[in-house]
Amino acid sequence: MTTHHETLFTGTKLKKSALEVEPIIDKNVDWMQRMIRGEYSALDAYRQCIEKLTNKAEKSRLMAFYNDHENNLYFWKGKVGEKFVKPEDSSGIWGDFVSTFMKSAKIFGDETTLNALKRGEEHGLSEYQRLLELDEVPLKIKKIVKEHFIPQIETHISSIEALKSLH
Repeated sequence: MTTHHETLFTGTKLKKSALEVEPIIDKNVDWMQRMIRGEYSALDAYRQCIEKLTNKAEKSRLMAFYNDHENNLYFWKGKVGEKFVKPEDSSGIWGDFVSTFMKSAKIFGDETTLNALKRGEEHGLSEYQRLLELDEVPLKIKKIVKEHFIPQIETHISSIEALKSLH
């Protein structure tokens, strides 16, 4: 017999208390997890680039972009958490590739490092644009992607291009 306490949420059985709700897993979070991995990759790339650069103004500009990606990461982790799914906690295999690529670029100087960073941002831009084409992405999220994430990345790309011209 099911008691009132066991059916606190329709369709969800409670084990012992309201704090031990069996999560309803939304299998449709792969695209959000992909964005989380991408943001982790961006953070790693920016961290490495900031370490490499010697110009304070350039470092400051890139630190602002690092902070943007950190905020983006928290946004996506929050969205995944809303689905009662554990968000990714690393960049995965793609992040390993990005890390190796950035380390190699750092050997060749600031311009090569900035080129690598720009390529990463261009890849991120294509990932965000791809979200707009997915049917499973809610319209509310698509609006945020169009109005916030895409313009932000475009700003990063143009700013990195401007920094490159200084070298």
